[in-house]
Amino acid sequence: MRPHKRRLKNQLPEKLAAVQAAHPQCRVQLWAQDEARFGQKGTACRLWAARGSRPQRPRQTEYRNLYVFGAVCCETGQACGWLMPWANTEAMQAYLTQLGAQLDADVHAALVLDGAGWHTTAALAVPDNITLCWRCRRAHPSSTRPRCCGASCASAT
Repeated sequence: MRPHKRRLKNQLPEKLAAVQAAHPQCRVQLWAQDEARFGQKGTACRLWAARGSRPQRPRQTEYRNLYVFGAVCCETGQACGWLMPWANTEAMQAYLTQLGAQLDADVHAALVLDGAGWHTTAALAVPDNITLCWRCRRAHPSSTRPRCCGASCASAT
């Protein structure tokens, strides 16, 4: 196993302990979230044409996509999934609101995300029972570590 992966793996218990210390009245659960795009994107094709020429044009110019937002609790296997027409801040806000409403009253979720733009924007209002911890994607592997927003995880770094 590469050293940066061990460091990432070893920091996660500290992050969870910091979230638990910030929310002592709640059970802290580790959740993992990601989204995926499904759909069709046009490709180039060859046409009949005069000898010696190879013109190309798009085979299909329309784009029909569907985004799947999904999160799963690593402890209980409980899951929350949504099908959305877009992946943006508004869709992520609606998804986080639904996930926060789905959690039990005594549960606080530490949600691990990748570093997509709609995860890290300041316009995102995170519910009180969720702490976002995201993995930054940088060019150098040694700088890839989970970061958390909020004061609960900032003290653990």
